[in-house]
Amino acid sequence: MAEFRKASADFRGAFEEEMREMERQTLQAERKKVAEAAAASAGAAEQAQIPAPTDSEPPAAESPVISPVEESVARSSDAPSGTDTRPHR
Repeated sequence: MAEFRKASADFRGAFEEEMREMERQTLQAERKKVAEAAAASAGAAEQAQIPAPTDSEPPAAESPVISPVEESVARSSDAPSGTDTRPHR
């Protein structure tokens, strides 16, 4: 009879330990889902605040484009638009 009680107590202890482990894993999985959902909603909120790049503007990761300037000297108001007003050398 004592051996039966000991075996029964060992079985009960192992069973309860497995149940606690399963509950711990379930809680851990739920916490992970909550954390992922929070991160996803924070990411969505961040995406909503940052405008998406359009075709006319380059993505932020690219270096800025420097375009050449046709003329760096201001024209006088009486000169025709195609005339070079800089002094010749």
